Amino acid sequence: MLYMRDKIKEFFKENYKILLVYLVVLFLFTYKLPYYIHTGGGIINTNDKVKIETEYKSDGKFNFAYVESRNAIIPLYLIAQFNDNWDIEKISNLKVDENDTVKDINFRDKLDLDISIANATINAYKLAGKEVNIKSIDNYIVYLKDKEKTNLQVGDILLKVDGKSVNNLDEVRDIVKTKNINDEIPVIVKRDNKEKECYVTVFSEDNEKMIGVSIMSLTNFETEPELDVKFSKNESGPSGGLMLGLTIYDKLTEDDLTNGLNIVGSGTLDSVGNVGAIGGVKYKLQGAVKNKADVFIAANEENYDECMKLKKEKNYDIEIIGVDTLEDAINKLKDLKK
Repeated sequence: MLYMRDKIKEFFKENYKILLVYLVVLFLFTYKLPYYIHTGGGIINTNDKVKIETEYKSDGKFNFAYVESRNAIIPLYLIAQFNDNWDIEKISNLKVDENDTVKDINFRDKLDLDISIANATINAYKLAGKEVNIKSIDNYIVYLKDKEKTNLQVGDILLKVDGKSVNNLDEVRDIVKTKNINDEIPVIVKRDNKEKECYVTVFSEDNEKMIGVSIMSLTNFETEPELDVKFSKNESGPSGGLMLGLTIYDKLTEDDLTNGLNIVGSGTLDSVGNVGAIGGVKYKLQGAVKNKADVFIAANEENYDECMKLKKEKNYDIEIIGVDTLEDAINKLKDLKK
């Protein structure tokens, strides 16, 4: 026993400098600072995500861009101090609402993606003159301001409020206006494919009656020709809607909308085809340039202006197009051929 202890002491005495260096390096590369580092991300080929029963092929490709964000370790934090293309943000700035759980956030992000797929599909099929049939609309509960005042859950599909069928949040608000503070309103929802009786409680905030419920609507549809859109489990959010819509339209129509170009973009798409701004557009443009894109498409005004400013500052060799709608984006890509 004494022999072993002496051997261990001798080992540490002879190697303490190496061990000390190892511990310092381990600390530097594992200790997480209370910051995120945002950098130019990558691109994802949307052509690979979309399969249509009878589709046309293109020489180029459509891609949507994403932001690369990572927890700051000490070396990354130091590099970011001297790299103009890397930004540092306090984690506290991104703090989620205390009423949200990780499960709630993940559900909402996944629903955002499903809604963007529906909006992209419906708008692209209509613009291409193809058949799309709206079957139903599901109104999902995505946020509860005060979970103590209801037994609803995020993910419930809202069917009836106070015995009346409702189609949107405005109809719910009209019912709430007729109630008194602290009234309990009966609600019927679909949960796990079964109807369930629940309740919400009316309360007041800023002199307004409310029940603290937010809703997002998902359209269920059928198409001809048939469409299959596949994303991986870790992909979510609404910002790929615009590029998804362009990809679907391009596969449905004979003309090559890409004109053989590598086209990257980012923007939401609503139910009537309007393109919405997204966050982190400068990182997405950086990712597009890094991946040698020919064209970057962004929502007009704020996103477009930020991209043009960055292009001028960095002398980027890329065409930037600002768009208002999916149809606007299609027409401007057609104009590139002229």
